[in-house]
Order: sequence, then C-alpha cells, then structure tokens
Amino acid sequence: MRLQPAALSETRWLVTSYNNGKEALVSPLAGSEITLLFGADGMVSGSTGCNNYSASYTLEGDALTIGPAAVTRMMCAEPRGSWTRRAPTWRP
Repeated sequence: MRLQPAALSETRWLVTSYNNGKEALVSPLAGSEITLLFGADGMVSGSTGCNNYSASYTLEGDALTIGPAAVTRMMCAEPRGSWTRRAPTWRP
C-alpha cells in the first residue's frame, strides 16, 4: 500500500534549522521557536520567536517556491538577541 503525502496547505511546521544567508544552516536561538504555516491562499506565515513574517508560495509538482518575506521589526527583550535575527532565508 502506497501512502499519499500530506497536503502542504494548512500545515504548521516547526523550523529546526535554516539558511543564514551565508551558506550555513543554523539553529534558532535557545528559548525561541520559528514556525511556518502554509495557507490555502498561497501565503506562508509564521513567527521567528520575536517577529512575524509572511511571503507568497507556489507548489508545482515537487517544486516549492517561496517569495521574498515581509518581516516585522519589533525589538524584543527575550530571548536575548532574537530581535536581531531575520526571517528564515529560502534559496532555490
């Protein structure tokens, strides 16, 4: 029996590492959590532990493309340094 993959839309993801834009994978800051939610409307959104972000996405076959992210710029005290982190960087 072959299982079908779960739908991408309306699924919530917890990010365990992301590309820091310098060709390296890094973990979220200790005490923070980066989330993603793929909406049925073609938008992905989430939180970096301090700031929120959103971007458009398309899924064609096995190819997932995420557009540039809009990010809030709040200065958050906890976890320390979280306000300096950018939203996850996606590269094709």
